[in-house]
Amino acid sequence: MTVVFTSTWRIPAEARDEVRSLLRFLADASRGEPGNVAFVPFEDDSEGMHILEVYHDEAALVAHQESSHFRTCVERAAELGVHRSRTHYAPME
Repeated sequence: MTVVFTSTWRIPAEARDEVRSLLRFLADASRGEPGNVAFVPFEDDSEGMHILEVYHDEAALVAHQESSHFRTCVERAAELGVHRSRTHYAPME
């Protein structure tokens, strides 16, 4: 079953430019994964950046989370004080 969610990243103001670069890198790498359907980062007017993520199935999501590009970006984001959360959505069949 398709996996759909948004990730919200709350970012300290001083880290915004670096996190923007991290998310661009992560988007490019994630879009090349075989199970990725969509990976679209966007930002709001406050301290948030968001990612719409869609994967073919749970196995594709697990592969994404185990990838070196994901782990590298998430570890760096944590060092910068980024708080991440996710909202899952159930596709209507």
